[in-house]
Amino acid sequence: MPNAFTKARGLVSWVRFDGDKRTASEAGTREVHADRLWSQLSNTGLEVSSAVTPRIASILRHCRHRLMMPKRGIRGFVYSSAELQATCLPIDLETCAIRLSAALVEKLDDMELAFVIGHELGHFLLVD
Repeated sequence: MPNAFTKARGLVSWVRFDGDKRTASEAGTREVHADRLWSQLSNTGLEVSSAVTPRIASILRHCRHRLMMPKRGIRGFVYSSAELQATCLPIDLETCAIRLSAALVEKLDDMELAFVIGHELGHFLLVD
């Protein structure tokens, strides 16, 4: 049964390098305790929202739209760090968290930040 991200995954699959697919033994299964992860993300960073972080929320919305991804299942967080870092944490096939360092948000313009967020969402969409 196709999930809500099937269309988005099909859109980006043509850019995948064939050599980056994991073998069955590498893929394995990884149990994620989603409640604990969301709690940790909320305790260590600020969740992106239109009310508190309108610029980042708008860029995240733009990226989701361009990649044909549904809103549900994607949450953004900004955490305090002087390093330029971004991470995508896949929870399952329909849920991920995008973490952005405060320095990254501060130093990049909107187009650069959209590129980074799109790149991170690509990791999520191309997960095997």
